[in-house]
Amino acid sequence: MQTKLNAKQQLAAQQLASGLTGRQVAKALNINPATLSGWRQRIDFQLYLHELTAQAEQTLTESLTGLRLRALECLGELLDASPPIALKAATAILQTTLRNYEPLPPSRPAVDATAWNGMLEALKNANHAEAEAT
Repeated sequence: MQTKLNAKQQLAAQQLASGLTGRQVAKALNINPATLSGWRQRIDFQLYLHELTAQAEQTLTESLTGLRLRALECLGELLDASPPIALKAATAILQTTLRNYEPLPPSRPAVDATAWNGMLEALKNANHAEAEAT
């Protein structure tokens, strides 16, 4: 990721993106909190911080999706267990899969929110029309 920020500013943004408070970052980098506050007002700092946050969110989302799939596989394996456990597993699977799936918009700004919502609406309308046709 290209940025005009110096190394200390980049480190500050990375620490903020990791969840540290402004005071914690200022103390860790041995800078005045007012200096950090000034950096946070800069557009290039905000963009860099936003990109770092979006990357972290994407990584966590992918990780949680993988864990969700593993959890469903585990529930599927429990269907062969004793009847009380199999019943609980089957109930959990049905409850999980009956929820309406709403895909999240992309974290990167390649598609703006209006376009994304328009695509979702078009898909919903197509699914609704298909359901009525059958």
